[in-house]
Amino acid sequence: MATEITIGIAGAAGDGLDRTGDTLARTAARLGLHLYTYNSYQSLIRGGHTWLRLRLSEEKVDNHGDHLNVLVALNQDGIERHAREVEPGGAIVYNGARFAVDPVLVPEGVALVPLPLPELTAGLGKIQPVMQNTAALGALLHLVGFDLEVTAEILHETFKKKGQEIIDQNIGVLRAGHKHAAAKFPALPYPWKFSRKRRPVVTGNHMIA
Repeated sequence: MATEITIGIAGAAGDGLDRTGDTLARTAARLGLHLYTYNSYQSLIRGGHTWLRLRLSEEKVDNHGDHLNVLVALNQDGIERHAREVEPGGAIVYNGARFAVDPVLVPEGVALVPLPLPELTAGLGKIQPVMQNTAALGALLHLVGFDLEVTAEILHETFKKKGQEIIDQNIGVLRAGHKHAAAKFPALPYPWKFSRKRRPVVTGNHMIA
């Protein structure tokens, strides 16, 4: 049976969910996984709710699924809207320095993974609020068993036009999130068999064009 996982990322418009989702999708594709994503921009007003779901599998998938194994919540609203969708055995990653999670909202058997963002990013220079998603992505990579170096390479490519300082800062935040999660929380039991055959990542609009 093929190993697969469904990941949700929730936050506010302006939190950078699109870039986080794109980076995660490209990481999975470079590891040889198949993927299906759904990006819901429910609000174009800065601060409004946005939502992204990614289903990643060793075999082909044709829908985004109806549950979550891991939720990355960048704000309180994301917790309140989506925490109940996470199945037992899964996890919720969130900025523990920014908000708390009401245990009533969390299904039994779901692990909470709070990230102390200011503590993690101390010494990395002035960190933009949007970079919380990069730290959360680092923690997520540990939890789901993805190769950190593949994602670091993608961030290098993404920010190469902005200069080495921005590259180093983003990769530093990614590594900080990964290191913290690896020290505090066990990885989830996903027995991946990565082919590392690079797969293309395209949108429906691109395919139609």
